[in-house]
Amino acid sequence: MNNGVLLLIAKDDRAFRIEVGYGLEGAITDDYAGSVLDAMTPAFRNENYSAAILRAYGALAQKAAAEYGAELAGLGAALGIPAKPAHLGSVADFGDLLLPEDAT
Repeated sequence: MNNGVLLLIAKDDRAFRIEVGYGLEGAITDDYAGSVLDAMTPAFRNENYSAAILRAYGALAQKAAAEYGAELAGLGAALGIPAKPAHLGSVADFGDLLLPEDAT
């Protein structure tokens, strides 16, 4: 279906970009991808890579999911963590509670 999205990061080259398959170009336009990259820049300048990558991943995943009528409840859902774990002590989703400084 050629509907993938790839976030490329070359840390040593100080470069990053987003590649979008033709099947997602309607949802993730060049302008939208540019805004995601622009939002990553301040955190990258502060060497807070994880926070920037998590935010970018979340933004891209939400756009892709919306294109196909899917819904992502949060970071845990995006990573495959069940919303209601079988055993309450086995899984915790703190993704929605993370602050940028926590990602480091």
